[in-house]
Amino acid sequence: MSISANPALIGLVLQSAGVLMISILCVTMLRTIRRPPLVPWTAAWIALFVSLMATILVSQVPRLAIVLYPIYMLFEYAFGYLVFAGCREYAKGTPASWSDWPIGVVLLVPALVLPPATRWHFGVMFTLHSLIYAGLFLMAFGQLWSANPSGRSALGVRVVKVALVLLAAAYLGYALFFGMSDAVGLAQAPPRFEYASFFDSLLLTMLGFGMVMVAAGEVQADLEVARDRLARVAQTDHLTSAFNRYAFHALLDRDLEGTAVIADVDNLKSINDQFGHSAGDAAIRAVATAIRGCIRADDLLFRWGGDEFLVLLLGFREQEARIRLSVVNEHLREVALSGTGGMTVSVSVSMGFASFDSAASLDEVIRVADTAMYGTKRHVGNGQGVE
Repeated sequence: MSISANPALIGLVLQSAGVLMISILCVTMLRTIRRPPLVPWTAAWIALFVSLMATILVSQVPRLAIVLYPIYMLFEYAFGYLVFAGCREYAKGTPASWSDWPIGVVLLVPALVLPPATRWHFGVMFTLHSLIYAGLFLMAFGQLWSANPSGRSALGVRVVKVALVLLAAAYLGYALFFGMSDAVGLAQAPPRFEYASFFDSLLLTMLGFGMVMVAAGEVQADLEVARDRLARVAQTDHLTSAFNRYAFHALLDRDLEGTAVIADVDNLKSINDQFGHSAGDAAIRAVATAIRGCIRADDLLFRWGGDEFLVLLLGFREQEARIRLSVVNEHLREVALSGTGGMTVSVSVSMGFASFDSAASLDEVIRVADTAMYGTKRHVGNGQGVE
């Protein structure tokens, strides 16, 4: 029978073309996107294309049905299983593996047994096949039911869910229809059933579109996480985890007010000379930890220079800031540093304070605090000692 005289065959050809395009799109995405659900889903679309090709060949060369019907059924089951496997991997992180072999055996048996067992009667065979196929779609839906999708892929997951439910309903309807038709002895399906393949094409396109949305959403979420991580790395000092100087202007609000504090490690050169630079780095980290233990989460700590820190105590006037940071040197009185042979070292900092009423005045305020800090170094003897 020619394709032009058979609407069902036209629908199958168009459906095959759509499935082929989805397969090519998934394979292309796999070259750059390695999100786990995309691997079984890509294999699923390829399997479905093989199944549809077998169906088209049966319509053109009926004598090959004995070979092509099992191929058609087996690869449709493979499609259903791989869709299920991808949904399971997305929802639970469990990838398809050889441990799933019992499922393969269960699906292989009807693919090989149903055609001869039904004496190649398409109505009976397709009734049982549709029930199994619908069950696979419902299993895939069940995996996504408890999924907790990220914001970027949530819409795609909803589209996949709807498509799976509609596909399951469609094939349950086909099973009911063919079962009843066979029971009452209908010789062939009514004319409007010849257009079922067009309806299937719409549902499969919806399913493929949803899968692509899920994969793209997951990649976008990963890119956003990577971008945020890079932004944090770019703004964070690797030694102390304090903000670095480049993050200063990016983090400021024009309405800020409070007190700026410049803290400088005393006698760091002596520590480096006596114990090595690893001990000096440990002393700088200890100072950052001590300061961080005295300030609130909303306050800002910057590593301003090699051994110099800037602290912005937000909403604090100078006297309140002095009281809050007065215990920093007490926390540094006995610090265990690498390279000291187990001895504790007394580390200290000199600090300068200056209040500010807006971020616009901070540059000048920091200069004032820096000058005050050097004044403290000159007038207060904060030496380093070994105990």
